[in-house]
Formats: sequence, C-alpha cells, structure tokens
Amino acid sequence: ASLDGVDLSSKMAALAEELVFEDGDTQKPPVRADAAVRKATKWPTVYDRVAVGDLLHLDDALPPRTYDLVVSADVLCYFGPLDEVLECLAERTAPGGDLIFSVETLLEGDWRYVLQAINRYAHHRDYVVEVATRLGLESVAATPFQPR
Repeated sequence: ASLDGVDLSSKMAALAEELVFEDGDTQKPPVRADAAVRKATKWPTVYDRVAVGDLLHLDDALPPRTYDLVVSADVLCYFGPLDEVLECLAERTAPGGDLIFSVETLLEGDWRYVLQAINRYAHHRDYVVEVATRLGLESVAATPFQPR
C-alpha cells in the first residue's frame, strides 16, 4: 500500500524530507545528522514520497484523490477564518475517513478568532465546531493540550 506524506509548512517540509527514513533495527528515532548517510545508502523510507505545496491548492502538490486520514498539526494557527482551509482539508478526506487538526484555543472572549502577539491565531472552540458542522464534518473529540 502507498502512503503519501504531505507537509504544509516549508520549514517542516525540509525536516520531513530528512526524517522520512525507517528506523531499521535501532530503538531510537533517526536524527537529522543521519539523513544524508541514509539517503546516500538508499535506506528504506517511511513514505513513498514527500510533497510540499500550498494548503489551499493541494491539487498542485498531490494527486486528485481522497485519503482515509488527513492530519494538519500546528498549521491552522496561521489562518484567521477557517472556512476555506477546512473545506480544502475536508475535500481530501475520504467518506468515513478522519480529519485531525490542531488549533490554538481562545479561552475567553466573544470573538471567533484573535491574532495573538506571537502572530498566530487562537480560535474559539464554538467557532471551530460551527465551521466544521457547516462543512458536514462531525466533531468526534476535542482534546485540550499545552503546546510547546
């Protein structure tokens, strides 16, 4: 079976391209310093390919198909309104598939989203659920966590 790896951030894409190699028999995950050696020795990779592209124009980077699992971690904090970006992700999620994403939580206030001093958006949970529901997505779980 084929597994496509897609990274939505240029900085993370460079890291992903270096860390896509299988661990082999080691008990520790690969480190960046090992990437060149593993690439040169044609070490087996976790992904068949890593694609880098614009989140709102995924057809430019990926074949036009849907996936059983679509994950977007630490990316949506760079979007204020979530309608367009969640629609793009939902279109790539197969019927019965899972779309998993993270947002920074806006804990108080009457706003849908707020640009924080760190130039990342925080979103109110009710707003995220509202957009997802409007797109026909079912909210299965929301797990609060402390990033970084």
